[in-house]
Amino acid sequence: MDHFGTTSEHLGAGAVQLRQHALHRPDAITYGQPITLEDHQASPMVVEPFRMLDCCRDTDGGAVFLLTSAARAKTMPGVRPIYIRGMGFGHNIRNWHGRDVYAHHDDVAPAAARAFAQAGIMLDDIDTAQFYDPFTISIIMQLEHYGFCKSGHGGPFVADGGIALDGKIPANTGGGQISGFYAAGFTPIIEAMKQLRGEAGAMQVKNANIALSSGHGLNGGVQNTWSHGTLILGNEP
Repeated sequence: MDHFGTTSEHLGAGAVQLRQHALHRPDAITYGQPITLEDHQASPMVVEPFRMLDCCRDTDGGAVFLLTSAARAKTMPGVRPIYIRGMGFGHNIRNWHGRDVYAHHDDVAPAAARAFAQAGIMLDDIDTAQFYDPFTISIIMQLEHYGFCKSGHGGPFVADGGIALDGKIPANTGGGQISGFYAAGFTPIIEAMKQLRGEAGAMQVKNANIALSSGHGLNGGVQNTWSHGTLILGNEP
């Protein structure tokens, strides 16, 4: 907000969009519960500038996936395998030492560079993105740092429908952690797998063949020094 003029209304647009996604998913904690931008602006302030509707909820539940070789996965009956095409990591303590930590959401650049290089693809090849989203600002910043929009343009990008099902990059299509369910880093991975298997119901992205999934955690001991993980998943090896 200090760098680019991102507003609370931009954050609210993200919250409304994620809730719109969750409306169509019976497994979402906010299934059938729409909100408006006015609802967001009227929700209680938790820690400025985050209102209640900017924050994810704790939920009880479970998520599981099985990791095996591509060859073995093909022999498993009744399952459509999803393949890890690329992965990478970065740590925001690097930016802390450079005194530029708050301009970054984790350290996306090295994580993305390695994952995309391993996968042998470009950003335009991504059909859907599933971001780790503990707060609405996380989506805005990751959209910018991955390059789906220009730096500082994440707020207007979301407000203009950029992450909607028919937007430039359909993102957090199950409602994410904010309106879908919170299972830490499993939330974006599970949704990416559903999309690539064609199991996302009314929120299915057409011709979803390659998905980006991001993760976040492992604090370096100083505020905002989190690690970042990028996975590129595909429904073909």
